[in-house]
Formats: sequence, structure tokens, C-alpha cells
Amino acid sequence: RTVQVERREGEAFAFQKGMLFVETSAKTRQGVDHAFEELVQKILDTPSLLVNTSPIGAAPRQLSHAREGDALNAAAGCSC
Repeated sequence: RTVQVERREGEAFAFQKGMLFVETSAKTRQGVDHAFEELVQKILDTPSLLVNTSPIGAAPRQLSHAREGDALNAAAGCSC
């Protein structure tokens, strides 16, 4: 069974719902890697998406973007 959605229809739906839109093909895998990359980038760019989430069995952690000087602090020793 082949299901196709016109690009305009998919883009409009995604826009209305505030979602990302990426064209993919499960059959050929075209665009699948790109879709996952876009999803990960969106999550990293939207910290509120990470609230109350953690891997199963893992202790909660705070994520932060690396700042200049952090590498120097880490090299000097870290209590983490």
C-alpha cells in the first residue's frame, strides 16, 4: 500500500501544529537521517522539551551548552 501526501499539505499541517516538516521515504530511506538530525537539533534548541525526561534507570541530569572556558575548567579537574 502506498500512501502519499502532497508536500504543501504536509507543510501546512506541520505549520498549524507547530511541528517540523521533513520529506522522507521509508522505502528508500531518503531523508530519514535528515529528519532525525532536525529532531535532535530542535530538542537541543528547545530546553523545555527536556523537562522531566531522563533515560530509563538514569539519574536526572542538567544539560547545558558548553561555554568558552569550560574545557579549561574540566581539564583542571571536575567534581562531577
